[in-house]
Amino acid sequence: MTRCLFVREVLSEVTEPASAGSGSRLRVVILTHICWPEPADFKNLPLARELAGRGHSVTIVTGFPNYPLGKIYPGYRLAWRRWEQVDGVRILRVPLYPDHSSSGLRRMANYLSFTLSASILGPLLAGRTDVVFVYSPPMTLGITARLFKAFRRARVVLDVVDLWPDAVAGSGMASSRLVVAGSGWFARRSYRAADRITVLTEGFRERVLAQLGARPIPVTVRPPWAQDEVAGPDRAFAASFGLDGMFCVVHAGNLGVFQDIETVLAAADLLRDQPDVRLVLVGGGRDLAEIRAAVARRNLSNVVLTGLVPAERIPGVLARADACLVSLVSDPYLNINLPSKFASYLAAGRPIVANASGQVANVVRAERVGFAATPGRPAELADAIRRMRAMTPAERTAMSLRARRLFQRDYEARTGLAGYVRMIEGLAAARPVRRR
Repeated sequence: MTRCLFVREVLSEVTEPASAGSGSRLRVVILTHICWPEPADFKNLPLARELAGRGHSVTIVTGFPNYPLGKIYPGYRLAWRRWEQVDGVRILRVPLYPDHSSSGLRRMANYLSFTLSASILGPLLAGRTDVVFVYSPPMTLGITARLFKAFRRARVVLDVVDLWPDAVAGSGMASSRLVVAGSGWFARRSYRAADRITVLTEGFRERVLAQLGARPIPVTVRPPWAQDEVAGPDRAFAASFGLDGMFCVVHAGNLGVFQDIETVLAAADLLRDQPDVRLVLVGGGRDLAEIRAAVARRNLSNVVLTGLVPAERIPGVLARADACLVSLVSDPYLNINLPSKFASYLAAGRPIVANASGQVANVVRAERVGFAATPGRPAELADAIRRMRAMTPAERTAMSLRARRLFQRDYEARTGLAGYVRMIEGLAAARPVRRR
């Protein structure tokens, strides 16, 4: 009798075309380690809002906010679960060990604790699920995705923002070969759990395809995006840091091991002959205290460290910039990467100074939206900033217009969000449906 029931259940599964775009309501889970109000959430909540606006039911499964300092935000405290509602989106927060330090052991505890909580509570509390959108890192979330597939029969979109084991090894977070190899194993398992994979660049795509081998899993390039938020210069911000009348080169984002800040500070030392130039480093990170100490030790009055700035003020801060800085160490992994701040800079229509190699430098040069210098060469970076400062306002305006056109063509959030929505709705269209 049991066997007959099992056969009947299997035979009742059919593949039906879902009309998600024409009224069918999907249940989507977004599984992410980073989420609003953390400043690095450029994708998850905007995607959730877009899906909810199309009539779909969306639940974000995430942790308690602690990025980038590894401390739980005011107004939150760890609990076994917490529900929130934001713009029609349910947010389920599950416990994790808060950390964003340079300790490999503590970072592993952060990743694994969130993975464990999400794996137990996510499938249990999120309810029926048609599609799971997995934002990685960490790649350990492939375990959670497999559980959603097993217990909720969900399809999986894996969004690869960091390549493991490359990012793990390059960050200095883990020196153990075993840990690095283990991170590679998690990545391969995550790729194979997915029904669709998205990556930032063509270089990422080639690496993921090599890991997949003969498995027929589609891998699509989706570059980072930014919202088209037109803002005037944040004059209060400029005044509070003594930037009125200064030529400001702004770096906005995390300050860590990948950002080659040593080269930036050395370039600032060489720019003392440019009294109106200011290098404005907006943001935080685990290396911020060391950077403050280095700036004080070198007496670099032309470097301004603002600390964390609320995300809603960033468009105004970028609008005040005369140029924006992308800084990345030279590394095979980073050379095929494209940081999310790049899209934000283009959205603001700012010329770009790139202390970077590979993908970033290639785009900057090919699209003529700024100047590029070789990482680790302070004189080149200082020269690039001098060249930007020496341009006429008309020349910089022309560069700004090219940046805006590039943004509208390739990096606008509206275009990126529409692509993900089509992918999620398309996956649901092929999902086996159980008839009752």
